[in-house]
Amino acid sequence: MKLSSCVPFLVVIFSVACAVMSGCGGGGGGTGTGTGTGTGTGTGTGTGTGTGSSSLPSNSIVFSVTNGATDTFQTMKPDGSGVATLDSVPDGFSGYAHSPNAAKIAFGYSPTGSSNPQYQVYVNSSLTPTGAASIDSGPYIFVGSMMFSPDGSKIIYVAQKSTGNSGIYVANANGSGNPTRLDDADDATLSPDGSAIVYSRSSFSSGTGQICTRNIDGSGFLQVTNNGFENILPQWTKEGDKVLFSSNSSGVFNIWSMTGTGASLQQLTTSSNPNYGASANTGETQVAFSKIQFGGQLNGVYRVTVGNTTETNLIMAAGVDAFVYWTPTTGRAAGGAGSLCLRLSPREHRLIYGR
Repeated sequence: MKLSSCVPFLVVIFSVACAVMSGCGGGGGGTGTGTGTGTGTGTGTGTGTGTGSSSLPSNSIVFSVTNGATDTFQTMKPDGSGVATLDSVPDGFSGYAHSPNAAKIAFGYSPTGSSNPQYQVYVNSSLTPTGAASIDSGPYIFVGSMMFSPDGSKIIYVAQKSTGNSGIYVANANGSGNPTRLDDADDATLSPDGSAIVYSRSSFSSGTGQICTRNIDGSGFLQVTNNGFENILPQWTKEGDKVLFSSNSSGVFNIWSMTGTGASLQQLTTSSNPNYGASANTGETQVAFSKIQFGGQLNGVYRVTVGNTTETNLIMAAGVDAFVYWTPTTGRAAGGAGSLCLRLSPREHRLIYGR
């Protein structure tokens, strides 16, 4: 799925949305030189409950709910039944993804907690900086949109320092070499074959989020949307031929779909309340997404059939995050084809939560 064109198209590509964590956490930092060089080890005490042995059940919807201090990843069947906890990620962690074989977890961790964030990026067999490989020493004020490549050799993530714009980074998952910053970005997801990244970037003259793509090696830049609306949170379908995204081009954030070249633009939801973080099932016949409104009365995870905008509520959750992932029918290790991530960029957080 190599990308090569560089002319603008009206395309939108949906990404996995990243939830927001807000409290403080203890622990220690990791070693490493420069911007994430070497394979240093973390020495902190902060831990979560995530382990490298978890895997995602097939044909299930993964979502995240926060209580303000802890984000809990849960799974459920497409009809909303069988809700089960996958992992809990405590305060002080930001960004989270399992490797394709479920043996490793990539995550961001701040030894100073989230009130004074100094996030660094690690890979470990469990959710703790202790004994972890240091991937990127940062420090960052947020880390999100974290994914392993299908072969497990690289991780991509979006991060932002205390000054400047947030951006996409690609790093070796074993901690060797230096992370490479590819572009400004608020979010990002990797195509199923691991060759192309789709992301939302706001550093254009419009000042609004526009969907872009480029190859994982940094080549083949393509600005896909080119309008005055916000187009955010893109995610490839399992087949890799379409992208889902959230756009406020109808006046309210709704879910849209397009091909990877910008063709066949289709509005999938027509809600008067904002919808985010969409993910399609295998076969692209149904789409799950989160609804987040001011006041929270309708917050939860919903589903629509493609071609029918009637929304079916699957679960109500006041603290639902702007993130949903529908796992393939064949089953796959967590993180192999989709992103389990925490943290919206500061700009996207303002767009969704108004602050």
